[in-house]
Amino acid sequence: AQNAAGASLHQFLNAALDGEGASRPDTGLKVAFQTADGRTEVIWVAPFVRHEDGFTGLLANEPMYMPNAAGELVTFAPDAIRDWYLLGEDGRMYGSFTTRVMLARMSPARADAIRNYLSEAPLPDTW
Repeated sequence: AQNAAGASLHQFLNAALDGEGASRPDTGLKVAFQTADGRTEVIWVAPFVRHEDGFTGLLANEPMYMPNAAGELVTFAPDAIRDWYLLGEDGRMYGSFTTRVMLARMSPARADAIRNYLSEAPLPDTW
């Protein structure tokens, strides 16, 4: 899932970023952060901005192992990106490769609710 997300990251960034490097409001990145105790926390960041030397963004949900809180500003390198999402004009979520893999581990009701929100294919037809 992460390899597939990485393979389409360039296309995603072309669609997600404006001329100043800021993300559209309907996009996000899943990013791996190393914690002080040696763990890796992979968490959604939205909105985000690309800079010459990396990215900054806001944590989109509460971390489990990081000392930060949702809404706090974080900095990360491009190689820390593990996944991405983009809401299409059809209202469906594209990308979310890791979420698609996790559907098999969820309760049927939860998986069905998420499937109703996900696009059928992870990449928009126009890519």
